[in-house]
Amino acid sequence: MKNNTIKISHPIELVGFLRTIGTESRFVSLRTETVVKNLRGGKKNLFAGTVKVCRRNGLVNVNFERACERNLAEQGQDPSTYQRGEVWYRHEMTEDGKTLPLCVHKTKESQFYLQYFPYRNLETHFIRNGIRLTDSEVKTMKETMYDDNREEWKPQVITLSVDSIREIKFRKIQMLNHTISRIQDRISKWKTSVTVNPPSVTLNPQVSVTV
Repeated sequence: MKNNTIKISHPIELVGFLRTIGTESRFVSLRTETVVKNLRGGKKNLFAGTVKVCRRNGLVNVNFERACERNLAEQGQDPSTYQRGEVWYRHEMTEDGKTLPLCVHKTKESQFYLQYFPYRNLETHFIRNGIRLTDSEVKTMKETMYDDNREEWKPQVITLSVDSIREIKFRKIQMLNHTISRIQDRISKWKTSVTVNPPSVTLNPQVSVTV
């Protein structure tokens, strides 16, 4: 059986792959690592720096505007009332003017993103300083963050930094991102921010991590 796994060593290789993904609506499978940040308005988030690790399936090349208009019609509302707001990114286009799922920041053109519509979450957990958060800690963290205030007729859409993609499967091709992971990066920064005298530091009664 042919091995269609491709290992990349630089995010620009993944950008190149996403430029060839086509314009048809298709499923992709993703494994991602994203960093929890401070809340909007400068509010401090005690869990800032925690890494969210997620495996999920989703769709690319879904027309957001048409989806909104269709959902409005299904709810008995006038679809012509929908007006799309301003966004901070732009889609890359094919030579014949069709929209790709690859996006680029409008003012930071070296920052690329994949836009997809999540379909099924397969697994999600959170890592802080190398330790997996408990269910209780995850609940506390989520209570400090904003709720999803989308209107019911708006589909959920994620515009994900390409740097956050650790693995993507599409059309029987699997790409593995072998650049440094968010978890490794955060552990490295945490280790350099603490002073350790003994060879081991106990973080809670159940977990001991060698540093």
